[in-house]
Amino acid sequence: MRSTETRKVCVKLLGYIAEMLGFRNRELNIGKGLRVRELLKGVNVDEKRIIVLINGKPANMDSILRGGEYVVIMPVVGGG
Repeated sequence: MRSTETRKVCVKLLGYIAEMLGFRNRELNIGKGLRVRELLKGVNVDEKRIIVLINGKPANMDSILRGGEYVVIMPVVGGG
């Protein structure tokens, strides 16, 4: 009998993205693999205005999470 392996990722959301999804920090169970964009499923965000870090390194919405990662998703902030 094959056991179902559960993999976890830690997700931190910043700014309006956290407000839209209703959490700032969460540990999520994922299956075999999950694209970052699937974390934001159902949320209308401009992907060009999002910064994604996986384990502190730049990533993008198509990056695949396999478990054990620490993901930070934040809006681009500008000012002057």
